Amino acid sequence: MRLVVAALLLLGCQELFWRAPARGWHLPGAPPPVEALLGDESSTGGAIAITGRVVDLAPTFGDGVKLTLAVETADDAAASGLLGVSLHETSRRWRTGDRIALRSRLRRIRGFGNFGEPDWAAYNARRGIFASAAAWSDGDVTVLDPRDGVVDRLRRLFSDACDRVGGQGAEILEALVIGDRTGIDATTSIAIRDAGLAHFLAISGSHMALIVAIVVAVVRGTAGLSLTLLERFDVMKGAALAAALAIVGYGAICGGDVSVYRSELMALAAMAALWRGRPANGLRALAGSAIVLALAMPGVAEEAGFQLSYVAVVALVLDARQRRVARDARIGELRPVRAASAGGVSGAQPGAATRAKTVATTARRLCGGALRLTLVCWAVTTPIVAHHFERISLVAPVANLLAAPLVSAVVVSGLGGLLLLPVLPGAGVLLVRAGAFLSSLIVGVATFCASLPYASLTTPTPGPSLTVALTGLVLLGLLPSGAWRRRSQLMLAATALACIAVGARDRWRGDRLDAWFASVGQGDAAVVRMPGGKVWVVDEGSPGRGRMVVAPLLRQQWIGRVDVLVASHVQSDHAGALTEILDEFDVGEIWIPDGPCQTPAAAAIERDAARRRVPLRRVSRDDAPPHEDGVEVLWPPRGAAACNDNDHSQVLAFSFAGRRLLFTGDIEAPAEIAIAASRSIGAEVLKVPHHGSRTSSTESFLSAVAPQLAVISLGIDNQFHFPAPAVEDRYAAHDTAVARTDRDGAVHVTVARDGSVSFETFDRGGPVPVAGPSSVGRLAPAIAAH
Repeated sequence: MRLVVAALLLLGCQELFWRAPARGWHLPGAPPPVEALLGDESSTGGAIAITGRVVDLAPTFGDGVKLTLAVETADDAAASGLLGVSLHETSRRWRTGDRIALRSRLRRIRGFGNFGEPDWAAYNARRGIFASAAAWSDGDVTVLDPRDGVVDRLRRLFSDACDRVGGQGAEILEALVIGDRTGIDATTSIAIRDAGLAHFLAISGSHMALIVAIVVAVVRGTAGLSLTLLERFDVMKGAALAAALAIVGYGAICGGDVSVYRSELMALAAMAALWRGRPANGLRALAGSAIVLALAMPGVAEEAGFQLSYVAVVALVLDARQRRVARDARIGELRPVRAASAGGVSGAQPGAATRAKTVATTARRLCGGALRLTLVCWAVTTPIVAHHFERISLVAPVANLLAAPLVSAVVVSGLGGLLLLPVLPGAGVLLVRAGAFLSSLIVGVATFCASLPYASLTTPTPGPSLTVALTGLVLLGLLPSGAWRRRSQLMLAATALACIAVGARDRWRGDRLDAWFASVGQGDAAVVRMPGGKVWVVDEGSPGRGRMVVAPLLRQQWIGRVDVLVASHVQSDHAGALTEILDEFDVGEIWIPDGPCQTPAAAAIERDAARRRVPLRRVSRDDAPPHEDGVEVLWPPRGAAACNDNDHSQVLAFSFAGRRLLFTGDIEAPAEIAIAASRSIGAEVLKVPHHGSRTSSTESFLSAVAPQLAVISLGIDNQFHFPAPAVEDRYAAHDTAVARTDRDGAVHVTVARDGSVSFETFDRGGPVPVAGPSSVGRLAPAIAAH
């Protein structure tokens, strides 16, 4: 036990001396943390001048990067702590150790507030990040003189060598050895994802195993040169200590991902066992590392990295035990036969045919074992991958079988280059070049496998119950057979079938209408599922929000096809992510407003629609396509204005069971007055026009609609200061309850067959009644009590 504690203390020293500054831990005597500037507010009133050092970095959607900054000063005063800084556009290659200065408003970390999304505030808090800042491009930040530590210098040396080699092979090498993925381009990332090879880019147990093997071999080989050393010292204890130090040092270089921590803890436990001369217990080390991580990072078990890492290792340990038991049984059966053969002919040498047969049998068993391992890992992790990423790879077993030997060779070459670059630069560069070449072969494997038909499929989100049931079925298959295993498998299979049946019923139910007003920041996005299962997406938010928010929302509802994809008008905050949904889903048709469309965004929509052969309709109230979905087009008139004009937004009414939901885009007073004068527009639920701008939600319009619930889609502390106080006062005067996505998160509205209308919000919960089946009751008292 003392040796195990000592091993864990090594990890603690790594945290204290290498990562404490990087994590921004508030050590005694340190300056106040940067998040203290927020006080009790969600953001600072104005921009704050920040300087700090980059300690971590990650790619983002598009051309941006997210930097984790160890803050040095805030408004010219000393500060500490970590700050997440998002650069929307960057052409610079960022490295840990870089120092920057910028001015930005600070925001408290929080998620968008959509149903089913990860708790991003807790995720960042586990990493010591409680506030964020943003800059648009490299020109908005000033690069200062770096202050590299030992780890940063070593990382930079390796990164510079990879840059000199160039190509995506070098970028993959950098990701595999030091965990920097920012140089991998979108095409390579997608190929690796679709081939099921993304897990190779995580620093894992295989890295630690290779380090241990190299260190032990070096120590034993060095000790073997001296008879005195062999006589006076326990070589294996020295090897265990040296390997433990190497593990801690490498962990400091590659960062603090969950897979790194798990691998370090398990490797240190194995070195403690080696020190004591005992065999390592894989399951015990795995359980111990899980307990340590759960205590050190509460809530970490909810993360995809934790679940995938631990479930895969559990499956491998159980499979190894099962194969060992089968092998021992086979050897026991062969012993009498071998003894009888030995008694018959003594000293006989096997012939060439026998030797060839033995080699063939061994090769077949090795290949079969490797294929079995890849199939086991694929089967046990696929439900978890589907749950977190809504996508699975069908070619992953084959791709992993081809790539695994290459990955091992790349890691060996890369680690050698990392060690030799500071002392023998020429030899180090040669190893980096070799590793980059082998990595380019991995890219080739990924590209080939991802190009195969049905290589990768998007999936609905299984949900926790179905994910646990499917994963448990695979793990049970790796345990010894018996009545208890059969009963457990039947129970899990029944649970899985029940989950599938419930999901399918909800997806195509015909007794209600569901509408989700997504929280996408400053913008609009909504999903309407009509009775019978037809799906409309009305606006998609700004670029990036399609993949980050709308697509996960659709897959959580088991939606794989969008029947009509609507852009109320072609502006970035409404249609910026339309092409992302078009890329991710089967789409029946696209609606944009009638009128001239000469903008780059409209051209991109037309181009992608033509490429995917999706009909693109220019819609007006005068010639709206006939639909049987209870959908009515109220605006715009034919050819009134450009398709990106606010007042030319499509206004759609969705009806069911005598109730109405009205979607209004960004229309303003002139359109509101014209619509109210031309037809009946009463609705129980109103998507507030133009995010609550003072130029919309006129008195005459509200009187004509008479909504019970108004939903305002807008961003937290947005620069436009929406909603206008006068607009909120008008809704209050009409006794209309208001749900705001910046304050309440996403809103889910349900219209039942009997005409009852209710809603729930991400932050407030629900359901809260809007209208009953026989009468319309005002909602303000209900929401006040809620």
